[in-house]
Amino acid sequence: MLPAEFISNMAYVGSIGGVTFPEIRGDGSGRACVAVSYDNVRIYPDKDNFKTSRLSGIVEDVLFLGTNIEVGVRCGDLRIVGSVPASRADSLVAGQAVSIGLDLAEANIFHV
Repeated sequence: MLPAEFISNMAYVGSIGGVTFPEIRGDGSGRACVAVSYDNVRIYPDKDNFKTSRLSGIVEDVLFLGTNIEVGVRCGDLRIVGSVPASRADSLVAGQAVSIGLDLAEANIFHV
């Protein structure tokens, strides 16, 4: 669950960690939590030029799980966990700067 804030700008657009994600829309303004599956967390090298909304973070830990690796990333006050194919295990190490993209098509929003 990621804390989010929705603001009215012709529609209720959400922001997570201070970054606006126009693809998530809420039913009203105010605080909310967004549930995103770890399978829908995308982890990119920090140096990538990106045009979509992403959070900047630092890899805290990498856990090998066989066919996948679980990657814990610190994005300011947020800790986000994603799952990537094990073939990327050598490209992600603790202390590395990365950017996080979120596939929010299947995210659930809970207004608080």
